[in-house]
Amino acid sequence: TIGNFYDRAHTSTITLSGGYAWYLIDDVSVIDCANVPYAGRDTLIHPGDSTFLGPHESLLPYTWYKLGSTTLIDSGGGMWVKPTVTTTYILEQKLCGLVKYDTVKVWVWPDTVTASPQPSPKEREVLLWPNPSKGNLTIENAKGCEVVFYDMVGREAMRSESPGRRAVIDISGLENGVYFVKVTDPVTGESVVVRLLSRK
Repeated sequence: TIGNFYDRAHTSTITLSGGYAWYLIDDVSVIDCANVPYAGRDTLIHPGDSTFLGPHESLLPYTWYKLGSTTLIDSGGGMWVKPTVTTTYILEQKLCGLVKYDTVKVWVWPDTVTASPQPSPKEREVLLWPNPSKGNLTIENAKGCEVVFYDMVGREAMRSESPGRRAVIDISGLENGVYFVKVTDPVTGESVVVRLLSRK
């Protein structure tokens, strides 16, 4: 509450050094402490196109990063992006002592009539379980792929490989928290990013 909304006759005052202190307040904003960050829906664009990510509010405590990078790319709300390759963006919200995240992926496809509007089969087939995990993580349908674990601000936390159709990776060395697991096929260059909760 800012102010008591009473008139002068019904407002208690305290004299300070023989005078009064006046406080002028402007530009007040109210934000729900339970607010959940929303980075937007995964989007498909053609090369040269732009798309808007995140909320339209400009006063929220938001910062944006690209997955795999710790470099701040924007802050304060939504933003326009124009990636040249498929890119995953991370939206970080710091509010009332809590840090929350959301991600959005912008697919960039060749501008041809034969281009598929859907994610590659690898995007639909790669499986990670159990999730949450506290020890061994099983990855299926990622034979020969590179597996990289990133923390929520895009720092690489661990790297491994999946030699067979089903591989088991020991992630007991990861701290508790949310990670992004990027699985990349070195032959086709296809990659998929899966969110993982590490819990000991």
